[in-house]
This record gives sequence, structure tokens and C-alpha cells, in this order.
Amino acid sequence: MCIRDSAYGVLHGNIDLAYHDIDDNVLVEIPDMGFSALTDEDGYFFIDSVFTGLHHVRVSKEGFVPRDSVSFNMERFDTVYLDILLAPELYSEDFEEDSGEMVASPIEGWQWGIPDSIFEDGPPMTHSGNRCWGTNLTGEYNNDANWKLAVQIPLYDVQWPLLCFWTWYSFEEIEVIDLLSDGGNVKVSIDGGDTWEVVYPVDGYDGVIAYPSNEYIGGQYGFGGETNGNFWHLESFPLYEYAGNPDIQIIFEMGSDESHGAAGWYIDDITLSDDSSYAGYKENKCLPDELSLAISPNPFNSSAEIVYNSEGSAKLDIIDLSGKLIDRISLSKQAGVNRIVWNADEIPSGVYLLRLSDENRYLIKKAIILR
Repeated sequence: MCIRDSAYGVLHGNIDLAYHDIDDNVLVEIPDMGFSALTDEDGYFFIDSVFTGLHHVRVSKEGFVPRDSVSFNMERFDTVYLDILLAPELYSEDFEEDSGEMVASPIEGWQWGIPDSIFEDGPPMTHSGNRCWGTNLTGEYNNDANWKLAVQIPLYDVQWPLLCFWTWYSFEEIEVIDLLSDGGNVKVSIDGGDTWEVVYPVDGYDGVIAYPSNEYIGGQYGFGGETNGNFWHLESFPLYEYAGNPDIQIIFEMGSDESHGAAGWYIDDITLSDDSSYAGYKENKCLPDELSLAISPNPFNSSAEIVYNSEGSAKLDIIDLSGKLIDRISLSKQAGVNRIVWNADEIPSGVYLLRLSDENRYLIKKAIILR
């Protein structure tokens, strides 16, 4: 008998399925031991005889974002309790069985299917499975092209919408500092497509698309360059400010100039989910009429004006997307509308949350620093 057979403890806890009253049939696994359990309707689970040492837990249920990096350390005869939140997936597609209800415009633009392995400049394979979306699965994209790939997704009552997808891209590159010849970006609409806004990934875009040579997305931030993204990698787009809308339209827009082409843009394994733990907050969203917050310009390079309205006892925190407090800005104690200048020279490029709060209310706005 192995001596550690008598050195064990108990793992139990609760799994909360966000926005659901019944939390049953969630699979909780300890992969290195081959142990598993299903939660009851209250989300409770119990696993006995867990060996001492460091373990990882995998938690999953269809329709929810899985958690596979939860770790715990078991001491001899110990009892470990875990409290884990699973957020719902609003949209999840690997594009193996179908196109994921995505619509290409024009119809001869984006293509769904299996990339041609003979096309040496394109990706050697998809991120997963055999199928994905690409601007041209058999060769380079066209010159003077404006190709869009769109999908409409209900948001229900989620509080922290988060778009994630795996991508591979290679665009024509020109010898102009800080400008991209061809490229692509992500836009959203909450008014049925009447207006569109560029949204920004956590790690930022590669630069600004050249204008007027690229008449379609010139002057906008986007992905670009021959080698900046010619490998499969994950991009994440916090869409927090669009929470509360019944649905959202998302487009992947590619624009090219009149000369030359390249392998293009490929997208695989897209999810839109609500991840309350992503920004380090789990409390309900609160948008009281007495508080208001605006930042301009946004995105910005080094400084921006912040306009806020409070009752005089508020504070303003700058938080990164892991929930870490980056800065706390001193505010006037005078009630009403106030203006301050936020100097962000020492803060790296990225997406941040501005959290204006008083004793029992708060309001959050997204700020983007681009350099």
C-alpha cells in the first residue's frame, strides 16, 4: 500500500450558475486523481478521500464558460471548501458543424470552410478542428476590398459581456512608420446597425490604418502587418459598456487599398460570455441617476478630461482588467458637475475601468490608452 493512501482530506463547495436559480448537474473534476462529482440543485458538491498535495479542479456545464485553472492544496485530514462562479455563454462556435449564423457581406468576401493547405502563406491549420472563417480560404484577399462578417447575439441581462476569439492574420505592410496599409478591426452596434463603434482588445490593436489610401477603415485602429499576427492567438474584447441592451451586433471588418494583397484574416472558436470575475467584481451593476461619468477623448494617448457628477463624497478608482487598482484620483468634495484632467503618462497602453463610487452606489466607464 502506498503510504499516502492514508493521507487524505475532503473537498467540497458550491458552484453558482450566474443568473440561474437551479445550480445542479455541474461537473466538478480533479483530473490528476480521476475523481468527479455532480452538484445538487443548490450547487453543492462533495469529494472524499482526496490525497494530500496541490491539485487543480475543472468545473464545467454545457452553456457556461468552463473553469479549469482552480487550484487548491490539501493537507492531511483537511477539509477544503471552494466557492466558484460559472458565467453563461451567450454565443459559442467552433464552426465545425456550421457557419455559426455569421453573415458575410459581400457574399463573395469572407468564406467559411477548410483552409487550403496548398496556400503556403496562410495558416498551416485552424485553431481547432478543420473549419474556420477566413477572408479567402484559398489565397490572398482582393485589392480595394471592404469585407464584413457579422453576427447578432442576444445579451439578455448579463452584466459583463466579454468577446473572445482565436485569430490568425497577415496583411499587406507598407514602409510608413506607425501606419498600416491594409487591416481589420471589430465593431459593434446596439441600434440595429444604424451606427457602429470600434471596440478595442485587451492587448490593443497593431496601429492605425492609413488614410486616404485605405478608404474603408483608414484612420481607424486595427490589426495589421505581415507578421504581427501570423500565428493563432487569443484576442479578448471587454464589451461591458453595452450591458443592459437586448442584443448586440458584431462585425469583423477588413479593408484593403488598391495595391497588393496578403494572406488575410482568419477567425476560429468565438465566444461571447458573461464573466463576472473578469474585472474582479461580482456585485450587481448600479447606475444611479445622481452619478454621471464621462471621459474625453477616448481612446487617448497621455491625458484626458474626466467629467463627473456626484454628491460630493465620491472617489474615482482606475482598475485594470484583472481587478487590480492602478490609481486613485482625488476628487473635489463639492457636489455637482466637476472636471479634472487625468494624466496617464506612467500607465501602459490598454483597456481600463474608471469606477466612480460613493457610499452605496457606483458607475463604471471604460477608458482606452493607446500609444
